Order: sequence, then C-alpha cells, then structure tokens
Amino acid sequence: MGQRNAAACFLVVGLLSGCASNFTNTVKSRAPEQGLTEISASYRWGFTTISTQAFIPGKDTHRGTLLKRSCRRSGITVELEISAPVAASTQSQLCEMTLSAAEFTRQRMPAVRLDYKIVAVPAGTRLDKRWSSLSPPEKKVLTLAIPMFQDQAKTFSVLVDTVAHETFHVAGFLNRIPDAADETKAYYFGICANFDINKSLTVWDLPGAPLGNREAGEVAGKSSRAGYAVRLQVAKFMLDGRIDLGAPGAQMLNEKCRSALTRR
Repeated sequence: MGQRNAAACFLVVGLLSGCASNFTNTVKSRAPEQGLTEISASYRWGFTTISTQAFIPGKDTHRGTLLKRSCRRSGITVELEISAPVAASTQSQLCEMTLSAAEFTRQRMPAVRLDYKIVAVPAGTRLDKRWSSLSPPEKKVLTLAIPMFQDQAKTFSVLVDTVAHETFHVAGFLNRIPDAADETKAYYFGICANFDINKSLTVWDLPGAPLGNREAGEVAGKSSRAGYAVRLQVAKFMLDGRIDLGAPGAQMLNEKCRSALTRR
C-alpha cells in the first residue's frame, strides 16, 4: 500500500454483505431486514474519500429527513438524520449508542479522527443510496444507514454492530493495518461491541446464511461465509437462542472477544 495514494473496498453488514460496485439484484432480494452496507475508502495527496452504499429493504418510499440531531464526546461528532418522528430521549440514545460503539473500536485500534453521519429510516422503508465524502486529514466522515424497529433493542443492536464493524475497517485502512479488510475480525468487532454495550445478544443479532460466489460475487460470498462461521461459533455460547450478562455463555463470549480482537 503506497504512502500517499491508496484505495480499498470493505464489505459490510447485515446478515449478508458484499464489496463490489453495487449490490447485485440477487443480494438485494435476499437482504435481511437489518440492511446491507458497503464501504470503500481511498486517500490521495492528503485527502481521504470514504464512500458508503446502503441498502435497506422495504415497500415504503423514503421521503427524506424529518429530524436532525448532533452530539459530541471524546472528540467524536455524530450527526443524526432521522426520517420519522421519534422522542427526544430516543434521539439521545441513538447518539450515545453511536459514540459508545465508536469508542469501543477505537480503544482497540490506533487512534484516528473519524466522525459519523447516521441516517435512520423506519423499518420497512426502502433505501438504496450512496454517499461520498472528500475530507482533509483532520476531519473524516463515515456515513451509515440503519432501520428503526418498533423494538428499540433491535434498532440499537443494528446501530452498534454496524458502527463497530465499519469503524474497524475504515480506521484500519487509514492506519495502514494489514488486516483492515479481515471480515472475521470485523464481524467480531460488531458482535462484541453489541454485547459490551447492550448487555445481551440473540440469534437475531448474528450474521446469517452464506452466499455462493456465483450469486453474490467472490468478495461478497467470501464475506458472507466469514460471517456465518462467526455465527456458528458465537451460537455455541447461547442458551435458548440468547446470551445475557451474567449467564455462563457471557464469560465464554467475553473470552472469545478478547482473543479475536487482540492485535497480533
């Protein structure tokens, strides 16, 4: 990777994921309700471009931003764009969850200045959109999109998982870490942050079935298989499809997280 010019494509999340110019129709047709995210990043002559392709399945039409909210902590700024009326307390929780997920990952990665824009749409609203930001070294912005469920626990789970997963990829790339594109580690960052912050984990929170290369493409297929392998490992720690703080599986999951997230 060159010192001044470099590019990378990361994949991301939901139960399926892929890294390509666009999600294929097959991948979209099998997209989970949590949605899909694809990140690409490059830097040239001191400027960084971070691009996000987001797909959230649904029948309703995305009608734009209704509410905006911002928050800041530990040098991290979060801008929320919400497409539905939600209580001020929920807006605050979305901000706090984003900050906590970012901090979880940064505590385990070399420092990098990264701010966030979170686009939140009601679950069932179709969103198929791409964002790009060209930033100087002192201000880089990562845009992510999430669905908001009636069950707030699901919303917070998707938010924390996605922020931690993608922060690992982008921060790793910006710090020239060789394993920045490691999907297994990225999935563990998302799952471990989710459990650390939300104090519980269910089967719903885990990556799902793998995709073949023919239907999804080589990179997306490889990523989905990595996610499925992580699912099988974490599911072993669950009792009746979940892990709660203080349960026997919690200690085993925490040990796995320490092992998986340790930089070698």
